[in-house]
Amino acid sequence: MFQSRYYFILIIGFLVLASCSKHQKILKSNDNEVKYEAAVDYYENGDYYRALQLFESLMGVYRGSSKAEQMYYYYAYCYYHQEEYLLASYYFKRYAQSFPKAQRAEECMFMSAYCQYLLSPRYSLDQTNTYEAIKELQLFLDLFPGSDRRETCHQLIDELRAKLEKKDFEIAKQYLKTEHYQAAIKALNNLFSGPRIIRY
Repeated sequence: MFQSRYYFILIIGFLVLASCSKHQKILKSNDNEVKYEAAVDYYENGDYYRALQLFESLMGVYRGSSKAEQMYYYYAYCYYHQEEYLLASYYFKRYAQSFPKAQRAEECMFMSAYCQYLLSPRYSLDQTNTYEAIKELQLFLDLFPGSDRRETCHQLIDELRAKLEKKDFEIAKQYLKTEHYQAAIKALNNLFSGPRIIRY
């Protein structure tokens, strides 16, 4: 039994080494077509880390070509699938700005805002990202008023605003506990002043 487990681990080790070796060979290759095909293959198989490395090495090569649009799209999603939401948001927005007439421009603009939503922390922490997410979702609604994603955006904005309201309420409670009544009144006024207007 020990021997069969040993052989199994050995085989897995060889496969990992062979896979790494193949990837490094492709990464160092001067054949951009081979790199591009491998990057797409990695992406479609869920290996976003390796796909990202290859797309990164090709960004300058294919800039302005017919493949650039597809590459930017994959590139942004590679970051998204690795939960690098700040970078994903940036590249989704960059895609939408670089290819405003593209079929996927609306999707990428929404994904940029959605990544900002995912960056919003729990209510007790600093809410800068929450304000940014609301701003980006409202911007999406302004740019694509007829979008099928409109209702989703409204739901996300409501959720983010509820988080801000909860923060104001908890702050007011804390001020009341510590007998800072003027500060408590101010925090409660923030809470009851209605929906927050985010300017951009």
